[in-house]
This record gives sequence, C-alpha cells and structure tokens, in this order.
Amino acid sequence: MKLTPLDVRKQEFGRHMRGYDIDEVSSFLEAVADEYEAALSEKNSLKKQVDGLERKLREYQQVEANLQDAAMNAQRAAKEAEVESSKHSKLLVQEARLEAEQVIAESRRKRQILLDDIARLEGQRRAFILKMKQILRGQVELLELLEEETLSDSLKNTDPTRTGEGKSQRTR
Repeated sequence: MKLTPLDVRKQEFGRHMRGYDIDEVSSFLEAVADEYEAALSEKNSLKKQVDGLERKLREYQQVEANLQDAAMNAQRAAKEAEVESSKHSKLLVQEARLEAEQVIAESRRKRQILLDDIARLEGQRRAFILKMKQILRGQVELLELLEEETLSDSLKNTDPTRTGEGKSQRTR
C-alpha cells in the first residue's frame, strides 16, 4: 500500500478509554506528514536531478565515443599520410637519382664531344704548324736561291765592254 502525506493527515484512530492523547497523535501525524511530504518533494527533486545528470552522462558518453572515433580516424589518417609521404619521398628519391644519372650521362657525352673537339683541333694545329714549316722552308730556299741568283746574275751581267761605263758611273 502506497502512503501519501494526505493519507497520514486524514488517518483517524478508534477511541478507547485509556487510549492515546488525540492532540498528541494528531500533532505527531501532522509532523510525520510534513516530513514525509518534504521527503517526497526532495525525492522528486533528486529524481529530476538524476534524470538530468543521466541525460548529461549519455551526452558525455556520446561525445566520448565521438572523440574516440575521431582519435582513431586521426590515427588512421596519420598512418595513411605517413605511408603516402613515405611512398612520395621514395618516388622523389628515385626521380632525383634518375635525373642525376641523366645529368651525369649528358655531362659525359658533352665531355667526350669536347675531348673529340680538342683532339681534332690539336690535329689541325699540328697540320697547320707542319704546313707553315713547309711554307717557311720553301720561302727560305727561295730567298737563298734569289740571293745566289742575284750574285751570279750580277757576275754574269757584268759586261767587260761596259766596264768603262760602269767605272764612270761609279766614279761619279
């Protein structure tokens, strides 16, 4: 049986002789009813507070679950980003190595072209020096011939009959 404060207030007892003092019993029942009413009021207030706290607890539990999901997603994304950046860095290293190898190969090709050009120019230089030596030898021989020819022609061109004219021209 559920008892309310109103039930306590309206409760009446049978009268007997030598029974309890009616005023004291009524006063006690009134006090019990007041205390019971206060207890029920506090109980209802606490029930509302518990309901509010339980609602907040469920909200916090939901927030916690969302945060845990977000943390797991962040960890997963971080791992994926790490894997992706690792792949990307390996690809960049491979590209850099390939480019370096191409630059080295191109440099070696250009070096060989330069060495070939140097060898060709050195050959042209030697050929030029050789031709110049031949030309200069030929010119020296020609000068020697001219020098010899001039002396022998002078001697041959000296006519004994013209010696007098030659003398007179010399004496003048």
